[in-house]
Parts: sequence; C-alpha cells; structure tokens
Amino acid sequence: MNVRRPVHQIDATFRRDLALFERRTADPSQRDDPKLTPSALPPKWSNLAAPDLPIRWTARVVRYVEYLSEHDRGRRLMRGWLRRLARYEDTLRPILAEAGVPTDLVFVALAESGFDPRAHSRVGAAGLWQFMKPTGSVYGLKSHYWVDDRFDIIKSTFAAGAYLDDLHTRFGTWELALAAFNAGYGLVAEAIRRNNTNDYWALCEIENGLPYATSNYTAKVFAAAIIARNAESFGFTPADVDPYTAVDPVAVQLDGGIRLSRLAKQLGIDGDLLAELNAHFVRGRTPPKQSSTGYLPAEVAERFKQQRSSLELRDDGMETYVVRLGDDLDSIAAQFGTTARRVRRENRVFDSGELAPGLTLLVPRGDAEPTKSERPLVAVPPVEVPVGHKRVFFRMTRATNGRHLAAAFGVRYSDLIRGNDLDPQARIQLGQIVQVVVREDFSTATAGIVALEVDEVELVVRGSLAHLEAELARRGLVRRGYRARKGSTLARVGKRFGLSVGSLARINGFSRRHKLKPGEVITVYVKPRKLAGTVAAPPVRGDELSSPRAIVSQARSASTPTTAKLPGRD
Repeated sequence: MNVRRPVHQIDATFRRDLALFERRTADPSQRDDPKLTPSALPPKWSNLAAPDLPIRWTARVVRYVEYLSEHDRGRRLMRGWLRRLARYEDTLRPILAEAGVPTDLVFVALAESGFDPRAHSRVGAAGLWQFMKPTGSVYGLKSHYWVDDRFDIIKSTFAAGAYLDDLHTRFGTWELALAAFNAGYGLVAEAIRRNNTNDYWALCEIENGLPYATSNYTAKVFAAAIIARNAESFGFTPADVDPYTAVDPVAVQLDGGIRLSRLAKQLGIDGDLLAELNAHFVRGRTPPKQSSTGYLPAEVAERFKQQRSSLELRDDGMETYVVRLGDDLDSIAAQFGTTARRVRRENRVFDSGELAPGLTLLVPRGDAEPTKSERPLVAVPPVEVPVGHKRVFFRMTRATNGRHLAAAFGVRYSDLIRGNDLDPQARIQLGQIVQVVVREDFSTATAGIVALEVDEVELVVRGSLAHLEAELARRGLVRRGYRARKGSTLARVGKRFGLSVGSLARINGFSRRHKLKPGEVITVYVKPRKLAGTVAAPPVRGDELSSPRAIVSQARSASTPTTAKLPGRD
C-alpha cells in the first residue's frame, strides 16, 4: 500500500516566499516581452560566464536572476542553495558528465530539493531529484520497506542523468526536456500537439499551454545556473555563503540491522551528515539479515575499514522476525514479550499497512513472558465442509483485503464472500474474522499465513442465541428480559440496568420514542448482580443463519510462500 510519509523540505519558508514572487509575476500586467535580446540585458551582466546549458535570456529568466540575486528573501534562498551545493557538487557533476549531459543540470536538483537528499514532497516525490516511484523504477531505482533508492545520492543522480538525456533526445531542446522532467513527458508532448509549437517559451505564454509551475521551472533552473556560475559577481562570496565542507561519499558494505545513529557515534562523525548520506535507508537502519551499500565520507570510510571488526554496531537483545500474512504489531510483540510501541519504534513503522508478508523486522526481546491471547470469538455463518477439507479463520489487518486474502489461500474470492455472508461491494473491515475452506493438507506455516484452526477459536453461528450470549459474557453481561409495568419508560428501565435509551432501542429494534405498554417484555443486557426483577429474555431478534451454506470448493493445492504472496507485494 502507499503510505504517506512525513513531508521534509529544509527550505520550505523561503520556497513559500519564492512562490509568492511567482504568483505576482504571473499577473499578465506584469509580463514584458517574453524574449529579450542580449542587448537588453543590464550592462553588469554582459560579461557573465555562461553555464554549459544553452540559455536564452527571456523575461522569465531575467526576473528570476533579479529575484534570487537582488531581493532579500530571494538572496536568502539562493544563499542556502549555494551553501548546500558545495557539499555535493564535486560528487554529482562527474556523474552527469558520465551520463553525457551538461553538468550544470546539477541545478535541477537545486530547484527540486534544495540539495537535500532527504526531501520528500506531499505528492510522494523523493530525494535530490524528486523522483516519483513509477518513473524511478523505470530508471532502476528500487523501493521497498527498508531501502528507497530515490534517496540514494549516487544512484538517483545516475538515474536523473539518464532520464534527462532521454527527454533531450525526445524533444531536442533542454528547455522542453526540463519541462518534461517537471511535468511529465506525456503532458509536454500533448501541449506541443495541442498548440502546434515546439517552442517552450511560446508554450509558457499561450493560454492552456504548460502548467503554471512548469512555465516557471526552466527559468528557475537557468537563473540558478547563471548565478552559481558567477556567484561572486552577484555578491555571493565564500564569506557570505559560508559553504558546507565538500563531502566525497565512498561506498562501503554495511552489515544488516545497523542503526545509523549508532554507527555515527562509533565512528565519531556527525549523525545528521551520516543520515543525509544514507537517506536511502528510510527507517534509519540497514535492512536486517543482509549486507547493504552505504556511504561514508572518504576519510571516515578508510577508518571504518580498518576498525570494522572492533566496532560495536549490533543492538543487543534484538531478534529478526519475518512477517506473515495476518500479523500485526500487537501479535508480533506478544510473541517476544515486548510492546507494539517498541516494535514500531525500532522499525520506524509509519503505518500497520506496511507489514507485508515476507518483510523482516527487528524485534526487541522484552522482559515479559511471551503471551498468547484468549481464544477469539468467531461468529460466522455455518458452511458445509467437503470431505478432505477444513475450516481456518483469518483476522483482517491493515495489510490485507478480501481479494489478496483469497489469492493467498488459493480460493475463489466469490467463495470467500459467500461463505462469510459478506457484501462484495463493501470493504472487509479491520479486525473482522473470516472463515476459509481449504484443503486438509493446507499448512499456514508453509504458506506464511497467520490463521486459526477450529479448536483455537470459540466458534458460534452469527446472530444465534449462542453468539449473543458469548459476546455478552465477554463484556460481563447476560441477556435477560424485563416486563414493563404501568409508568415504565425507556429512560427509567435504562437507568435501572445501566443502559441508554439508544441502546435499549437498538437492542429491541424500535424507535427511541417507543412507548412501553404494561406487560410488554423487552430485552435488556445486565450484569449478573442486577438480575433481580428480570425475566427470561424474548426470542432472539433477527435472521439466524442456521442452515449450512454449500460452498463449491475451488481450493487448489496447499499454498507455498511463493503462491501465498500478495499481488503487487515484494
């Protein structure tokens, strides 16, 4: 499932100021000639060093250069960009050169993320280059629970170089390539077709041409490249910028389950820098039970290789656990005598729906004895179980839905719905327990599924008297009747037995305004110590599903870990 991660943008305040500037200049009354000639440039700009991108000085580019170099808020934004550029520029430019694209495309990352490898947007774009998952996967950026390559400084830059090169090959100009990087290939191609022009700057001015943000995007990148190439000419001196120290990330192999904060402490380096260099470890530690590629500053990497055997990097008291279909944080924690909160914290679980089958977690061994919950009450319709088959029971979690469940058990979804008397149009809700008819040789352990056998549940027919009594018993209540007398009202009866008027109305299936008649017997749920004045309860209201439902079993052979995997899951 898609999980909304916290938005991370280090220059958010200054970007809001930039957005305000863009909205103001978008006013048609503020627009001047869209294409200025070099002679129209301010004299002080006539001898600027040109970026290795072919740049046309348009009104939009001029406005951005002026804002980022002359306005106080714009200068603060540009100063922050240049400060962070110093950390990664020497690493990223050679990668872009290897990809065969202009190295000043490094400023795309500046416009996208402000050179923050941990940047994450509201729409799900991630990393230096703000790749969306589908586009990233096309260019080899993998994403799973523990690692997201879109945050990998090196891999994402190789991917960005390849993507930009492809876009340039397709469109022929860097203006259009940058527009497509921002808005998507299809949108730009459609804008060209619809307006019958391949001039990016013309598309920016045409009504219904390019999106507002895309019309500003290329000019923003060009302006940043111009200023960065001529930083001191625009007053951005080293003393003014106070650039970060350049970092030369060296790839090293890290053992599984290492916490980045612990590694930083052991190596004596800044924890925030290490987290930034290894932002692709999205849970703050390396994946358990496997070696992974991480990055260390060159001088630290050499020391790491020399001291590796003596470093204390493993967390004591941690065990690995492979998630099965049907697991949740509470059930996992109970097996290890710990709490769901600790499991969540150690693995940075943002949402329980992330607990996909096959995922390896690190679980702290707690002081408490592993616990086993009481037998759950399972209320389901009766079904006929064919010879050679059996019933098992599955509790729905955030990570499952009905179709996934049917696929994992190797049964038809229609059988699952019919056998549980469910509405196929409605979602099966979290915590609902469904019964599944499977072959006798079906092994939940082999399939990697958490399911219960008949002898592990308290089984009742849904809506039956036994169901009601069992459910009430778990709440410390019994089902009884009360015979109304003259002057009896729902409010008075409710007060006597600790029930609200609404509860009495719901239990008995009548309106809250119902008038009790003398001698009328209504159902009440009471504590055993308050039985005085009650009588035998009326018959159970509603449709009791007492006739077994014939299920034409479509169960296949017993599932295996491979066949039990959920569609679309790793």
